[in-house]
Amino acid sequence: MPFLKYTLLRLGLFFAAYAILYYALGWNILVALLAAMLIAFGVSYLFFNKLRIAANEQVVGRFSGRAKGKERVIDHDAEAEDAFQETLEDPYADPEEPKRNQS
Repeated sequence: MPFLKYTLLRLGLFFAAYAILYYALGWNILVALLAAMLIAFGVSYLFFNKLRIAANEQVVGRFSGRAKGKERVIDHDAEAEDAFQETLEDPYADPEEPKRNQS
């Protein structure tokens, strides 16, 4: 939920700054967009730090849980491949090598 709150807050700041710059002050559309992005970033970074950190922790928690599950699947597949490889003959083995060891 913190991620959603933080995202909506930043979007609200952006649109409010854009509306003021473009409609009230009559700035150029491109300049108003860029200035609104900078204003929204600055205000949210300076004044909503706790919410930003909570949103970041939520995103990290969400993605780190998925990565662990994928690692387990990869490890399981690796174990199965290793077991299968051990049952096969080594294609690079020298066929003459066993004869030298026996004599």
